[in-house]
Amino acid sequence: AILVELPQARLIMKAHALGEESARRAIHGHFAGNGVAAGRVELFGPEDSHGGHLGRYREVDIALDPFPYHGTATTCEALWMGAPVVTLAGRTHLSRVGVSILRRIGLDELIAATPQEYVHKAVALARDPERLREMRAGLRQRMRASPLLDAAGFARALESAYLEMWIRWCSSGSSPQARVAAPVEARATSGEPLRLHIGGLERKHGWKILNIQGGAHVDFVGDCTDLGRFAD
Repeated sequence: AILVELPQARLIMKAHALGEESARRAIHGHFAGNGVAAGRVELFGPEDSHGGHLGRYREVDIALDPFPYHGTATTCEALWMGAPVVTLAGRTHLSRVGVSILRRIGLDELIAATPQEYVHKAVALARDPERLREMRAGLRQRMRASPLLDAAGFARALESAYLEMWIRWCSSGSSPQARVAAPVEARATSGEPLRLHIGGLERKHGWKILNIQGGAHVDFVGDCTDLGRFAD
């Protein structure tokens, strides 16, 4: 629908599967059946390098977030390389990742609620070269200044969330020992420090496994919120 509205526009699609001629032939046939000539749809398989992959964005003015399964890394790559992304908001996590990313950089205007609005937003942006040019020029700085690239801030927020959970749990009156399935005193017998693989199932040399559920290689059954029964 977007290509029909924009007869001068071309579409680039890129995926590992498109390295196969049969896949490219099927995609071109689908577009041709909807009135879009094969010459307007360029299909690419994987690149030889990450630099080559990012370099492909030189050919892109506007990125279209796929749906119902949104992009994540590719959406961030497109924005970092100066290609604004139009996304369609769905109802589940996998169809709302684009929404989260765009809101984090203040581009709510590119979030569509319906397929028709998705088409309208993409077409309107393509027909407004001045707005598109201005948006493209500031995208990387938008990302730099956004919570998306604030790793330290994210870590502090996560720490605060963990601390709040712990305080709530402690204030609930639950006893840590009550959550441990077996009151085992676990200490290294060889003088070596005890190495705990928390949540593991596969045997690893030199490690003991602590898991909430028992298993063939699980040494200690218990909750990782209480490590008080183990030696320092």
